[in-house]
Amino acid sequence: MVNNRMVVNVVTPFYDGNKYLDDYAHSMSKAIENATQMNKNISFIITIVNDSPHIEIDQTALQGLEKNTCQLSIITNEKNSGIHQSRVNGIQSCESDYTVMLDQDDLIGERFFTNITKMKDTSDVLLMNGFYETAIAKEPIYNNDLTMKLSSTETILLYTRNLIVSPGQTIIRTKVIPSKWFKHICTINGADDYMLWLLLFSNGSRFQYLNDMQYTHRYTSMNLSINEEKMNESSDEIVELLQASGYPISKINLINKRRQWKRGFKQANPFSKMAKVLAHPKIFLYNFIYMIFWKGYKFKENDFN
Repeated sequence: MVNNRMVVNVVTPFYDGNKYLDDYAHSMSKAIENATQMNKNISFIITIVNDSPHIEIDQTALQGLEKNTCQLSIITNEKNSGIHQSRVNGIQSCESDYTVMLDQDDLIGERFFTNITKMKDTSDVLLMNGFYETAIAKEPIYNNDLTMKLSSTETILLYTRNLIVSPGQTIIRTKVIPSKWFKHICTINGADDYMLWLLLFSNGSRFQYLNDMQYTHRYTSMNLSINEEKMNESSDEIVELLQASGYPISKINLINKRRQWKRGFKQANPFSKMAKVLAHPKIFLYNFIYMIFWKGYKFKENDFN
């Protein structure tokens, strides 16, 4: 990139989120300081995309982020456009080597950005471990390497569900983000990241996992990922968008079959459950393994993608 620097674009959609900016800036500042001390050739663009144009962003907390190695960029959507479009607007607003997509209420650890140095040359996406926080509990997302490895595979995405809590867990080489993800926009918030992972795998992108607790996903009143009805609607929409994008029809059929199977299995009586197992043994097997051996946070509220 410019001046031979490694540029990281941190894209954060904002919606009536001024109350989160102090915590956001504090965790960001520590991570950036640590990264720049270890690598003098790294620089950052903090791109805040205001998706609530009727509300002005309070930049007081963010001013401390602007240093020689860090540029603050505020983008305001002309109208409320949703998380997916806001992420796209932020990514396309500048050139970068790496992209990080955080929610406004996310927190990152001090080693988050330094972990870029641990990305293999052959890796396109680095998945890190972290915590899953509610008002009453804070649990690890993954409790061992095996669950991290499984979560970063296409097979698990297709046969069970999306076990990557948020794109905020990841650092992505900007050049591999699929053009189809930029073009086919989810208008219902919730599952655009699931669509991103599916398209990345379809393009042959390679995922690497790192069991380092450098991310905290917080459930707040502004977070929709535990709203089952909305997530189902968003998942329905991405199936249509995937089809429009030319995503392999065999994989779309598998996603539809798995979602229908899981909904039917939950509602079936014992005899009907056995019939469903026999009808689709491979789907049952993967979901049985997921339910019995999954060692991370149990995602009780949203096991439905």
